[in-house]
Parts: sequence; C-alpha cells; structure tokens
Amino acid sequence: MAFGHRLPVAGEGGMIRLAAAGDWWIDFGDGLRLRVRRASTGDLAAARLAAAMAADNHCDPPAREGAAAEMWAVALGQRLILDWEGVLGPDDEPAPADAANVAELLSYPDIAERFLDEIAAPWPGLPPAPALRLAATG
Repeated sequence: MAFGHRLPVAGEGGMIRLAAAGDWWIDFGDGLRLRVRRASTGDLAAARLAAAMAADNHCDPPAREGAAAEMWAVALGQRLILDWEGVLGPDDEPAPADAANVAELLSYPDIAERFLDEIAAPWPGLPPAPALRLAATG
C-alpha cells in the first residue's frame, strides 16, 4: 500500500502546505473516534519492516500480500493511535487503546483502510464507518 501520494495543496499555485504538528481526531461516525498523531519517517520505516516480516511468514503470494497489508495498518496504528472513543471491550466498558486492542480494531478492513487514508491525507471527506465493539478473546 502506497503512503502519502496525496499532498495538501494550498491554492492553485502548486504550493504544498506542510501539516501542522500535533494530534487530531478521525471521526468515523456513530461515536467512534480515533485520536492520532502525524507519522514520522521512523514510524513509516518501522511499519514497513513489520509488514515485510509478516509477509515472510507466508509462501502463497495472496497470503503474503494480505499479511503485509494488515501488518502495515496495525504497525502504524500501534504507533500513531493515541486514544479513542466508542470502542468497548468484552465487558462493555471502554477499551484502552493498547497494542492488542489497536490490532483487533484494525483487523476490520474498512476501519484499517479509512485509518490509512486519514493518516496519509488528514482532511475530512470520507464517508463514516460504524462504531465497533471488540470481541472477547479467549
């Protein structure tokens, strides 16, 4: 999955507006919101490495691609998601935005795709996705 192909353009002169430092909320609708920070070069390198390592565990090309794509989203999410609202654990209490819960949340393809789109180009315009309830793990 390519990252950062769309740049925030400031007017017709072809100038590029650099993203301000800090964090922002991605609103998915129905109460689901993720507070994220901007990705650094180090974040991208770490996610690329994690994706490559996940792909190495599969010999079937489609499985390799799928594992790499999922790990790319999860690795970025674990580094960039600071907090969230609208995610409940198996006990119906708010789930912490920890590494395991981020991985589970981003195992939903629609959520992962939207997260990656917003991280690459943080401005509104994508349709909302439903809030999620994390499944009990056992």
